[in-house]
Amino acid sequence: MFSNLFKSSAPIFRIRIALLLLLVLMGIGVAGYWVWSDGGFSQRLIRTKTGLLAYSGMKKSTNEANRNCPLSIPLSNAFEINCIAHINPKASKTLVVWGDSQAQSWLPAFEAIAKENDVQLYVLAHHGCPPIQGVRRTDGLTALPCSTIRSMDPIIEDIIGLNPQAVVLVARWSLYANGWIKEGRLQDATHFLTVNKAGIANQETSRAALELQIPNTIGRLNRANIKVLVIQNPPILNFDVFNPRKTKQQIQVTRAEYQQQNQFIDQIFSGLNLTYSYDPSKKLCPDSQSQCITEQDGKVLYRDDNHLSKDGALWFMGDIQKMLKSMQVLH
Repeated sequence: MFSNLFKSSAPIFRIRIALLLLLVLMGIGVAGYWVWSDGGFSQRLIRTKTGLLAYSGMKKSTNEANRNCPLSIPLSNAFEINCIAHINPKASKTLVVWGDSQAQSWLPAFEAIAKENDVQLYVLAHHGCPPIQGVRRTDGLTALPCSTIRSMDPIIEDIIGLNPQAVVLVARWSLYANGWIKEGRLQDATHFLTVNKAGIANQETSRAALELQIPNTIGRLNRANIKVLVIQNPPILNFDVFNPRKTKQQIQVTRAEYQQQNQFIDQIFSGLNLTYSYDPSKKLCPDSQSQCITEQDGKVLYRDDNHLSKDGALWFMGDIQKMLKSMQVLH
């Protein structure tokens, strides 16, 4: 009886086993292709505070910057939507940090500075759009903070109305000059800009927009007796710093590569003869012949391929404080 039952169910059982084996082999094949296409697994390890070794991909850090921004005075909807921090609302001196997602990554440093020096701080961060007026992106994404050339007008009017001692403009400037290039390919979300109300943006229109509107925005703030500090973006890495399949050497870039990334932007800023500017690459890439560092004292300075980690931002805190003291924002 049992032998007959087994014989009758055997074909079904064998089919199930065959399907299971097929799924396993397909999974192995997909995983193998994934590893092969990215050059294999990395054996790169990072030493933690406890002295243990951990794969970098298991030690991601966040800035914990997405928070509500309680405002003590009425401001425009555009300002409120993009405000991610407001600290020390009763302080006598005011500092505004305005930028794209880079402003969010720098938040830990400015937050610590504001608390230590009793300065009122506003941090505005609109992802994918630079902190300049009169430009728009046209790469098909919806709900962009710079969907029209007037999108930034309320923000800059509010900033001027706050009468801050200084405004810090921080962005991934090279992104808008070169486009969003990832692993050697220009992405569909190019991040290119234009000053025209209609039409598609490309690299030519984007560079023309930056040449025109970076000076215009800084000039408008200066005419309102507001000092401006421009922070350049850190070097853009070849891959995410936490990519476990890449070695440190594959991820890092050299100072020469960084200078090539920023060549067009450097020409704009050098032509403005800015009184106050800060280039983090001078600390990240002290040797022009070697690769720019991504780790310091066991701490990872990036959280992806272009944003600083919390530890990374705090590593620059002393330099930024000195700059703000020279601007007479801090005592």
